[in-house]
Amino acid sequence: MVAARLIGCGAAALYAAAALASGADRISEQRPGIASSVPEPLRTHAARALVTQAITNNRPAAALAEAQRAVLNDPIDARSTAALGQAYLFSGNEPQARRAFDVSGQLGWREPSTQLFWMMAALAAGNHGAAALRLDAVLRQAPRYEGRNDLLALLENSGPGRAALAQRLAEKPGWAPLYFEGSDGLSPKALLQRSQVAGLLAFGKPGERNCEQVAPLVQVLARDVDYGAAFDAWQPHCQRGGETVFPADPGFEAARLDRPLTPFDWRFADDGAINTMLEARPGFSGVVAAVSSRAPGVRSFARAALRLRPGGYRVRWRALDESGAPASAVSIALECADNRHRAVPAQITDARRGLHEARVSASSACTTHWLSLGIAPGRQRAFVDDVEIVPE
Repeated sequence: MVAARLIGCGAAALYAAAALASGADRISEQRPGIASSVPEPLRTHAARALVTQAITNNRPAAALAEAQRAVLNDPIDARSTAALGQAYLFSGNEPQARRAFDVSGQLGWREPSTQLFWMMAALAAGNHGAAALRLDAVLRQAPRYEGRNDLLALLENSGPGRAALAQRLAEKPGWAPLYFEGSDGLSPKALLQRSQVAGLLAFGKPGERNCEQVAPLVQVLARDVDYGAAFDAWQPHCQRGGETVFPADPGFEAARLDRPLTPFDWRFADDGAINTMLEARPGFSGVVAAVSSRAPGVRSFARAALRLRPGGYRVRWRALDESGAPASAVSIALECADNRHRAVPAQITDARRGLHEARVSASSACTTHWLSLGIAPGRQRAFVDDVEIVPE
């Protein structure tokens, strides 16, 4: 009965999402309230709408009668035969429902309730690949269908289902970006399952790395679960330079001053007394962070979230001022909180190139560490590049 409601009501919503109807009888398929006023000889779309209405109102006999009328009025339309399948399924006659859906499947691959029925049948048989293929056929037609997460959960709830979903996503269907964008509001359990799908997608054969696509999921995981879960989804798609290279963007090449792509990209201070720009600079490769401050004391101007094992590390960075001298106004700190900057002592290792180095310790008291870049007040701008942290 639950499956019948999901198939019947879901198909009706999918029709509306695909905007299939026009005209009096056609409009009734999207607006069941006017379906009963359509003259019976013309009642084809209306009859199909009344099937859904009867299923919603728990009236199996009425659903069957309207479905039979739809088939009589338009026997070669896959939607009519599918409506009959829905009615039989809701009435508890699964063998007849299967026959009807078998016919509707031969008449048209795009009919959503048919695809949903065979998706359920495939899941019951343990054929997750076939179930994912059926769901793919539905979502390609209506990628923004509001009930898609309920259908996706039927696959996400098992390891084979997640693997089958990753295989479909590797084909780059139109609904793939919405799969990750539509994670807001999911339970922590569902988010972790979706994160596993993201990992399977990256590590599959061939692997499909797409940081921008998975970024919305990573953001939601950091907010609604924790940074550890977010990191597990982020790392296979976004990390550059291997597992021991931090931060993710040492040279600010992918940095954004506003709205970082993921929680592991550079975040810049929203402070009117600090002026930070991303720009090209002679003597540097690519982009640098150009920063100056009018604020009293040392303030953090950029920070990045890291997942570090406890222990000692060396932080190295390049910083020159406008005169070409090492910019001692720039400092670093490694914190457990994202709102602190306790600068550690640093030494200049190459004055001509502005190379600096400092020792820090990653505390076992926190699972997420924040590498913070600070700036002391002064008239000159400092140009910062090539920030990295490596184990001692």
